[in-house]
Amino acid sequence: DMEQFTIYDYLVENEKDFSSFIAILKAGGIDKTLSAYNPNGIDYTLFVTDNKAVDQFLKDNGKYTTLDAILNDKVYVEALARYHVVNLGTSSYEFPFGTFSEPTLTGDYLNVNFILAKDTTYYKINNQASVTKANIDLSNGYVHVIGSMLKPITLNSYNWLKQNAGYSIFASALEATGWKKVIDVDMKLKDQPLKPFTMLVEPDAVF
Repeated sequence: DMEQFTIYDYLVENEKDFSSFIAILKAGGIDKTLSAYNPNGIDYTLFVTDNKAVDQFLKDNGKYTTLDAILNDKVYVEALARYHVVNLGTSSYEFPFGTFSEPTLTGDYLNVNFILAKDTTYYKINNQASVTKANIDLSNGYVHVIGSMLKPITLNSYNWLKQNAGYSIFASALEATGWKKVIDVDMKLKDQPLKPFTMLVEPDAVF
């Protein structure tokens, strides 16, 4: 019955539940994207949260206490909106055991975790958000309702260390040895010659 609706049409049709997320999509500049077909012909997948989940995110995140604060931070709201959209239409029956084959609109990859519970199996996205309502099939892709907001990747490794006081010794070591200039980079830049790396980091308590 929903196949005549686009993803964005569906949200507007259910604005009572999704008005906060609609505001995020508009501020993030992808409301029109989700009102149209994917130019690559592969549809979209939106992981959406209802107003209660957005309210809980505002209580828990520690930086943004109101929805307006998120909407007024252009860089963050764009990342937040785009991080919830996979550049491929995928039903839950096609969820991978691991990483989606296509990235989100931020260029990052979401993971699917299969959680085995008594008498049931359910999905968690990025091991953060449970899928509470799956497979809303629309004209330009799928909507899956999730129980909590996904957290976009907005920090590189060095920024993360600096924002977490418990890793100050390791961060100081990076600075003292000159490795900061290697770590403190944006891997998403088109001209970035480095490849992603992995750091094994000890907290200050270990030192």
